[in-house]
Amino acid sequence: PTRNPLQGYAASYDAFVAELAADGSDLVFSSFLGGTGRDFGHGIALDPSGAWYKVKETHEFLKGVLTTDVEFGNDGGLYVLDWVESWSGVNKGRIFKLTSPEADAAKQAEVKKLLSEGMTARPDAELEKLLGHDDQRIRQAAQFQLASKGAMAPLVNAATKGQGTLARIHGVWGLGQLAGKNPAAISALIGILADGDGEVRAQAARVLGDNQAKGTVEGLLALLKDSHPRARFYAALALGKTHEKSAVDAFFTMLAENGDNDPILRHGAVMGLVGCADAAVLAAKAKDGNVAVRNGALIALRRMKSPLVAEFLADADQGVVLDAARAIYDVGINEAMPALAGLLGDRRIKDPNILLRVVNTHYRLGTPENAQKLAAYAADTNAREFGRKEALVALAAWENPDPKDRLTYQWRPLPARAADAATQALTPVVAGLFAGAPGSVAEAAAAAVAKLKVTAAGDALLALTVDEKASKSSRAEALRAMVSLKDPQLAKAATAALTDKDGKLRAAALKALVAVDADAALKAIGGVLSSNAPAMEKQGAVLALAESNTPAAEKLLGSLLDDLISGKLPPEVQLDVYEAGKKKAGLGAKVQQWKSSLPAKDPLANYRLSLSGGDVERGKKIFREHTTAQCFKCHKAEGGDSLVGPELTKIGATMDRAAILESIIYPNARVAKGFQIVVLEMKDGMTVAGRLTEESTNELSVETVDAAGKPQMVKVAAANIKNRISAPSPMPETIRDMLSRSELRDIVEYLATRK
Repeated sequence: PTRNPLQGYAASYDAFVAELAADGSDLVFSSFLGGTGRDFGHGIALDPSGAWYKVKETHEFLKGVLTTDVEFGNDGGLYVLDWVESWSGVNKGRIFKLTSPEADAAKQAEVKKLLSEGMTARPDAELEKLLGHDDQRIRQAAQFQLASKGAMAPLVNAATKGQGTLARIHGVWGLGQLAGKNPAAISALIGILADGDGEVRAQAARVLGDNQAKGTVEGLLALLKDSHPRARFYAALALGKTHEKSAVDAFFTMLAENGDNDPILRHGAVMGLVGCADAAVLAAKAKDGNVAVRNGALIALRRMKSPLVAEFLADADQGVVLDAARAIYDVGINEAMPALAGLLGDRRIKDPNILLRVVNTHYRLGTPENAQKLAAYAADTNAREFGRKEALVALAAWENPDPKDRLTYQWRPLPARAADAATQALTPVVAGLFAGAPGSVAEAAAAAVAKLKVTAAGDALLALTVDEKASKSSRAEALRAMVSLKDPQLAKAATAALTDKDGKLRAAALKALVAVDADAALKAIGGVLSSNAPAMEKQGAVLALAESNTPAAEKLLGSLLDDLISGKLPPEVQLDVYEAGKKKAGLGAKVQQWKSSLPAKDPLANYRLSLSGGDVERGKKIFREHTTAQCFKCHKAEGGDSLVGPELTKIGATMDRAAILESIIYPNARVAKGFQIVVLEMKDGMTVAGRLTEESTNELSVETVDAAGKPQMVKVAAANIKNRISAPSPMPETIRDMLSRSELRDIVEYLATRK
């Protein structure tokens, strides 16, 4: 159900989000958030592994649909609802029915009959028998009916003597439903703690714990030593709900014997400690010689939100330190934050996940002293590169913190604050920040001094900009910082960068020069555009031209638009010139003139600017990581394993750029061979539906399924077809709305070069 819904399709996968009132009495908010990505149906087989399960095998049994619901029908089939084309689709949906070729038709008919008739009129003896039925829905319905009638005898009989483990488990669960009103049910369950079936013992312990039944401690303590792992697990959970202090040592023994091997057993022991142990007792285990015991005690303190968890920050095992840091930072145990912040500069700490939390703890504490410690750490050449970079990133974001936590993205607002403390902390150490700094640190330092307006950084930024041994990205960032700070040496830095070997730095220099010497910049831009410079550099020149507000710059940009209109402009800069022209009010008429010149019968005309000039590496990143387009989810390309759409690893060898562009903008214009779904209405009244694998003038080959649900190939004579319906491509038409023109150009460049 939806209530007060917020609909949207910014993400790839679908989700249901709901909020209940605090007392559980009302549904406050519920909404379906529909993604634009295709969904997958997974079949997963599990094998027991201690107290938990491990994956035995997994396979995708359904691909390429927009699934909004999945249900098992009364007839044994699995029904899948397909939204087809999402929000902007064709206002149609599809329902797929999946059945097993080995299904027992007689059993399916029996299940359908039992579910349709219900359980209310059935006698207790029949209900007891149905507790062992193969279908879980029938077992559960029979259990609920017996419990609603208060039928103790058949439930006790099933729990103690039922045919098979499943029947006995439902008997135990039914007794659990009666336990709140009938003390005899508790007595029966206590007796079952000594049963010969390990899973039955486990479920009896579980039900007794859920009911917080009295008189169970002795039986549950014995079960902590049981040979069946799940019995031990549920006994630990149940004991935790009794708050029995005498069980604490048994939990520590359980942790030591488990040795962190079975996470479910560890969880049971932890929950037992949470319910039964005092925080001081748990903190004392910080000195225990067994790491599994220390970990268990630490996690219990985390669940209790106890500041005593800080005792574990001094552990020799960095895994324990990390868990302590997670407890303090991720849970938000404010009283322990200063202790975590104290690890900054500790040479023992090598795990980046610990460093992240230490640095961001200083950020959250937010005093001038915290800012000074971060600045000193960032300038410490003996500190770890990752930590130094993160310290600078934190300082750059000091002012008016985002209410979402920088690390966990939880809603954890901080008070508003000025940047002064960070600026004052960074200013005295600015020289040390850049001296011999690794590339990532230098780049972060340049961004930080620009954001915090540390004007004293000018000399260091100039030195970094002209240092040919420094990383390319840090030099470009230094130049941008000088622009932001309006540094008096910017002209010198930009002029020097114009002759550098790195094309990206030269492009950044043009943009920088615009800010201090528009005439010199315009001359340099003109020189680049009339030269044989790489496309990337010419694009940078156009971008710099767009930044200039001089009449001469607008005149030059206008002449470039004239070349675009006349078809004389090189393809690799056409998009850049068009986008730059849109930013100039005085060039609006020329922009409109170009748009009006597009051929009305060419559906790709408005997108052809994205055919050339893209960046391969950016395109690869967009293809793999774009949060909404999600190309990599459906297509293999130099990696990946999805077969929802055609493989694109060598697509550039079989399709030209225009065809690649068309397949992105209009995926239904030409569906790839082997991926078209057709429904063929035959002249004799029959219908053939499936995947079109081959097509000639006279015949179609369609992969469909036979009566048993097994794949089969059907040959259809074209002359016998009365009507043909082609299903839309699994690729949504909305992809073109998810990508900017520049992103589209980069993807085309990436795919066109895959050969």
